[in-house]
Amino acid sequence: MPSNTTPPPVKKKGRRARLILLVLVLALVAGVGYGGYWGVSTVRASFPQTTGEIRLDALSGEVEVKRDANGVPQIYADNETDLFRAQGYVQAQDRFYEMDVRRHVTAGRLSEMFGESQVETDSFLRTLGWRRVAQQEYDSVLSPETKKYLQAYAEGVNAYLKDRDPADISVEYAALALTNDYAIEPWTPVDSVAWLKAMAWDLRGNMQDEIDRSLMTSRLSARQIKQLYPEYPYALHQPIVDRGGVDESTGKFDPKAGAGEGDGVTTGDTQGDGPGAQAQLGALSEVLDTIPALLGPNGNGIGSNSWVVGGKLTTSGKPLLANDPHLAPQLPSLWYQMGLHCRSVSATCRYDVAGYTFSGMPGVIIGHNDKIAWGLTNLGADVTDLYLEKIGPDGYLVDGKVKPFTSREETIKVAGGEDRKITVRSTGHGPLVSDRSSELEKVGQKAPVGNAAPDRGTGYGVSLQWTALQPGRSMDAIFALDRAKDFDSFRAAAKNFEVPSQNLIYADTAGNIGYQSPGKIPQRGTGDGTLPAPGWDSRYRWKGYIPFAQLPYEYNPERGYIVTANQAVIDEKAYPDLLTKDWGYGSRSQRINDLIESKTKDGGKISPDDMRTMQTDNRSEIATLLNPLLLKIDISDPYVREAQKLLEGWDYTQEPDSAAAAYFNAVWRNVLKLSFGNKLPKELRAEGDCINVRPAEATGPVDEQNKLVRECGERDPDSAQPDGGDRWYEVVRPLLKQEKSEWWTTPGNRLDPATETRDQLLARAMKDARWELTAKLGKDVSTWSWGRLHQLTLKNQTLGTAGPGVVQQLLNRGPWNLGGGEAAVDATGWNAAGGYDVIWVPSMRMVVNVGDWDKSRWINLTGASGHAFHSNYTDQTDAWAKGELYDWAYGKAAVDASTKDTLVLKP
Repeated sequence: MPSNTTPPPVKKKGRRARLILLVLVLALVAGVGYGGYWGVSTVRASFPQTTGEIRLDALSGEVEVKRDANGVPQIYADNETDLFRAQGYVQAQDRFYEMDVRRHVTAGRLSEMFGESQVETDSFLRTLGWRRVAQQEYDSVLSPETKKYLQAYAEGVNAYLKDRDPADISVEYAALALTNDYAIEPWTPVDSVAWLKAMAWDLRGNMQDEIDRSLMTSRLSARQIKQLYPEYPYALHQPIVDRGGVDESTGKFDPKAGAGEGDGVTTGDTQGDGPGAQAQLGALSEVLDTIPALLGPNGNGIGSNSWVVGGKLTTSGKPLLANDPHLAPQLPSLWYQMGLHCRSVSATCRYDVAGYTFSGMPGVIIGHNDKIAWGLTNLGADVTDLYLEKIGPDGYLVDGKVKPFTSREETIKVAGGEDRKITVRSTGHGPLVSDRSSELEKVGQKAPVGNAAPDRGTGYGVSLQWTALQPGRSMDAIFALDRAKDFDSFRAAAKNFEVPSQNLIYADTAGNIGYQSPGKIPQRGTGDGTLPAPGWDSRYRWKGYIPFAQLPYEYNPERGYIVTANQAVIDEKAYPDLLTKDWGYGSRSQRINDLIESKTKDGGKISPDDMRTMQTDNRSEIATLLNPLLLKIDISDPYVREAQKLLEGWDYTQEPDSAAAAYFNAVWRNVLKLSFGNKLPKELRAEGDCINVRPAEATGPVDEQNKLVRECGERDPDSAQPDGGDRWYEVVRPLLKQEKSEWWTTPGNRLDPATETRDQLLARAMKDARWELTAKLGKDVSTWSWGRLHQLTLKNQTLGTAGPGVVQQLLNRGPWNLGGGEAAVDATGWNAAGGYDVIWVPSMRMVVNVGDWDKSRWINLTGASGHAFHSNYTDQTDAWAKGELYDWAYGKAAVDASTKDTLVLKP
């Protein structure tokens, strides 16, 4: 799930944007110059009041806010609007600065807070139009009841803001005020709705894969590209739903039907291939690299684990449900734990729900009420398509006719500078995202295209069609989930969960378990969404959306459990519609399946602590394939042999203190670089990764007229390729059986001979890894550990990402030496093309004991507070890093027993 939060704005070309704000760094330096860093009173001024009484004009009755030792609030009210007013008030107490920055991202208004450096980011976000779509949803799509709750929430936030100076709301405003006259605006209901668009952006599916496939054509053949995007391994990694199909007589999905045959959707050609199209897509990829990634680097790492085990297989006799979304590490965490309780549940006050919320949005996203529990993982449906557009001064071409653009003008206000005006143009597919890149304007004249393509002129534009750019009812779905009582009402809520498409798992107090795949998923006319489509050909238009009744689901499957971890939903041969061609490849999901099967064979039962242990399983699947081969390599260099010995007897677990895990992962990183990374185009390789290559357009042998050139990677290290995720496991799996392959060949250099075979390349990777770790961890292999390489640093998302060391020390926390790894169940992800640092994490963990709710357990990545130096800023992180969980009080007696502070809000 969605899944990660405060955005990163633009930095220099090719780097993922973070809110690294020179103006604020200067402000901090100025603060030091005027008598030291902020005083204790400045820092503490924004700490919330958590005891006593506060009067709020908007309330109609008294509300209690009970916080435990971790600062987690449980809210009790007599009516629904007061409940959501109080939620807005309390979240603003703890997290308003995060909320404020986030709404400026979703509205494309970062320049108003942070100045000129954010204009490019704002321009792209205005082109996407998240805020406009959110306004349309609020005005004409969402139910009156949902709008009432959103308005109540906004009233609560504004009650907190009323009569407060910015510095009394969050310490970051004290710094901002030194160089900017920024004024906090009131919160609006649309500010809340817009966050769903930002969530959907980072969970949008395969758009980066679509771009990457096209960029690869400058270096690789179609056959080679296909090898790098293998088919999903259904025989090895079972999909979520292992049977069922659409009943042709009813048009509905039947989970008990046998496997059928799909409709054989064919791959459409991409008529804009060639240097011109590649230049556009490369430039688009660079623009995407600068757009705030609220949830983390888009790709394999963004996902989650969730699974539910029925009572027949558990020690309690009731279902157990686990969930841990994998998102970028954030400080504060993306999630905010909270309970929302009607004192007396009735037809007029229906909420008694607790779990994980998003600051800035009412309701609970993941959690349980008194009857059901649910969890989310990213479904990964392909809900975006890029179109190459033949554009001219009067419009764009479709089926030989010119159609006019839909245009609008946007004004970007810039702190400390002049306003900027941009024109946003859209085709029938969506906004022309290529208008936001100056490089796209320089597309050359030489793009080879298919015979049926229109004259290339100065090149093609690129438009984006995306389901989230249409008004939807996902906000309605959140409230409906919170009050669902059975599987039917759960599915009814899921029907409106249109974007982002999520896997929803379910359990209830009657002992039922279930799964539903919701979402607005397009049905394409021609093509399969794996490559940019020719926008001038109407056959490539979307025909509509898969009806909800046809989307796969399960209810009490015979196996007794359901696992979702971003694997394929259903075998494509058994399903008539295309969900995506770019699933996660199922390493985590199959490991969870295997753990459940192992625990329950011969009548064994699963306990809540077993569920927790499974969440922290850190076994490496790629090690099971590659390590036996590494041990067979005859290593003559005693220095490398010393490292090779670490792998002998290793059990493939990636504990923080494991020297074997450190060395193996370094070898894996170097295998990927030598076999694949050095053969990829610069647009995919990590920034700073420089190699000597033959120019892409060159032909013939390397000689004086056709010399090698120095070429450096251009992509942010967090999203570069090969990233080492489980797609690469499936790329390598068949190759490891081949002693010779073009992928095993590498050129020699003054230190290393060329490689022509698998074992030669593995030997070189082992040598390179030995020297790399010697530089990073020292010569003595007995002192090596995976955790020293694989570190997590939590960074304040605006002031802690760069600048003077003293600033980072004051606002950031860490590092923590972590176990786990890429594509492990304990998914502390790292990008093999960029390094070993942790770039995504299990952003929270929960194990729900269905029906015996007070025996459920949970934890957050950081803490409830967004205020630096508050005791609840990162108070959960040490326990999180150890894989521990805290007790989760839900019932009134348990909440009272755990309450540390009580705040009473009165009308």
